[in-house]
Amino acid sequence: MKAAVQSGFGEPDQVVECQEVEGPSDKLSGTEVLVRMRFAPINPADINVLEGTYMSLPTSFPHIPGSEGSGVVEAVGPDVPQDALQVGDAVFFDSWSSSGAFSPGGFWRELIVVPDPSALRKVPVSQLEQALMLQLIPPTAYGLLECADMHAG
Repeated sequence: MKAAVQSGFGEPDQVVECQEVEGPSDKLSGTEVLVRMRFAPINPADINVLEGTYMSLPTSFPHIPGSEGSGVVEAVGPDVPQDALQVGDAVFFDSWSSSGAFSPGGFWRELIVVPDPSALRKVPVSQLEQALMLQLIPPTAYGLLECADMHAG
């Protein structure tokens, strides 16, 4: 499968290259979900990760960056409840875990295995691209307003 691969920290055009990489295993276990990525935007946080200036950085290279994405479920593990997700469902998700921890990437690839289906949010297939605007942009804007101590009026 193809992926954008980061070789180190630096200017994005110097440290990222599209490469053929090993894809995920055909066998999913537990609650794993295989998603074929359709959209994976480039956010300011992604650029900071590439440059080595973000708060959470990869600890080894090569590394596949990308902090959010959307796609279509291709397969589900044996322990995923049928009413949770099914093959063909459109989903969107990001690198922030339910605990609030950030993982610096992994979404700039054709296929990704998501270990916990609760991290995936369903969306109509026709809205996969628009759903990404609901991920990191609103909390970022809200945080900026709080930092600036902005109030109505």
